[in-house]
Amino acid sequence: MSLFDETLMNDETLFKDDTVLDFDFLPSKILYREDLINNIVLGIKPLFFNQKPNNFFIFGVPGIGKTASVRFVLKELEEKTDNIKPLFINCWRNTTKHSIFVEIARQINLPFPDKGISTETIIQTVFTKLKNKKGVVIVFDEIDKSSNQDFLYEFIENLGRKVSVILITNNKEFILSIDDRIKSRLCLETIEFKPYSFDEVTGILKERVKYAFKPSVVEEEVIKLISEQAFNKKDVRLGLFLLLKSGKIAERDASKKVLEKHYEKAINLLAEFRIKISNKELTKTQEKIFQLIKQNPGNITGFYYNAFLKDGGGLTPRAFRNQLQTLEKEYLIKFEETGKGFRGRSRKIFPLT
Repeated sequence: MSLFDETLMNDETLFKDDTVLDFDFLPSKILYREDLINNIVLGIKPLFFNQKPNNFFIFGVPGIGKTASVRFVLKELEEKTDNIKPLFINCWRNTTKHSIFVEIARQINLPFPDKGISTETIIQTVFTKLKNKKGVVIVFDEIDKSSNQDFLYEFIENLGRKVSVILITNNKEFILSIDDRIKSRLCLETIEFKPYSFDEVTGILKERVKYAFKPSVVEEEVIKLISEQAFNKKDVRLGLFLLLKSGKIAERDASKKVLEKHYEKAINLLAEFRIKISNKELTKTQEKIFQLIKQNPGNITGFYYNAFLKDGGGLTPRAFRNQLQTLEKEYLIKFEETGKGFRGRSRKIFPLT
């Protein structure tokens, strides 16, 4: 056997399709969530018969298939009929009533600018179009990140029996904070997504390996090690991240197999996973502040606050500091004392990416 038999050539790759390992990739089937998906489908089905559907409050820890399962239902619904409109709103990205309805308008081909049009005008235009549908299924993912939930009442009042509202959150207790008036009108059915078992995590990752990599590329021991990491952290996304990184490291080494040594190098990149998750979940305001810090590292809070205001931001100094604290908790930025300023507490800010 030649020394080069186990080495990749320049034009070779270990992957069939590495997008299969993306966090947002929606597989053709959702493993181990069939019963929960069926419950959601049964709750939506009355819309087909002009009957009142169910509304849902879905909760569970991150990375266990809540969003993927609901997106799968919406995809199937969209393929089944044009008469029932599926809508999906990420409340991390759209925190206010105005931004939520701007996003809904975009999804129903009624684009509005972010500024310059009143919220009420957008709401009226949106519901004028949606009322022409037989039904609407609207999902609010990360509902706990919205500034308030008064906008839910708009759907109850305007669409009544024609709408199924689905709220998704990692926080089980969030339902207690929803206004009683809104809760009583929605009559939410609660669905809990529980963490996957070890065998289920392994099954999910093996299924992704089958479509992401060429045959027999990833060693069984590597899949087992990655499954253990994802199971212990109760987050399948971690497993997808480690598979992708292990594969890329193996390619960089010109290896024809993804081996344990590649996994061990990938483990050292777990901070990058945390950053990727945090970036994905930042609000528009947090993303704007984070980018200012990345572009101008090593300045004090006042510098970034003034730059934020010049860029159109509208937070008070205290609210701005709260956003900085959130970025610090997500391990995206760090503070360093300068020993200057009032009582020597002026701090410089640096990005951790």
